[in-house]
Amino acid sequence: MTLWDQPGATWDAPGLTYDAPDSSNPQPSIPMAKDQTRRLKPTIIQQDKDTLAAIKTLTPAYAPADAQYSTANLTTAETAMITSQETEVQKDGEADAARDAANAAEWAFHNRIQAAKTQVAAQYGEDSDQLQAIGLKKKSEYKKPAARKAAPATK
Repeated sequence: MTLWDQPGATWDAPGLTYDAPDSSNPQPSIPMAKDQTRRLKPTIIQQDKDTLAAIKTLTPAYAPADAQYSTANLTTAETAMITSQETEVQKDGEADAARDAANAAEWAFHNRIQAAKTQVAAQYGEDSDQLQAIGLKKKSEYKKPAARKAAPATK
């Protein structure tokens, strides 16, 4: 039995704490982020990639007790992460293109509606019921401008 296998024994590495299993907790506690919905900083991901590269140099001596932390499984996880990141970038590009297309279509529709309003005014007149039917005011509904009275000159 090594020091690390003894119940209650701990060791610290930068950013990682390992508590050896004890009789009440058979699984070692591996620190996990409290909020795994937030994105990791690129520097942390790069550190993880560097760590994997270093672990690969330990092979074949590196043989973890839990197979999910084997070099092959870690490499598979890295590949899955890179594939997901590439998919995200592609989907972001597709979303940007779709947003741009929708924006262009909205403006094209808006501009045509504005031109159609002008066409209605030209065809039916500026004081017609048809102009009012499309949501515009008749010319006769606008207030006539009031004449300004000249201000008295002060001496």
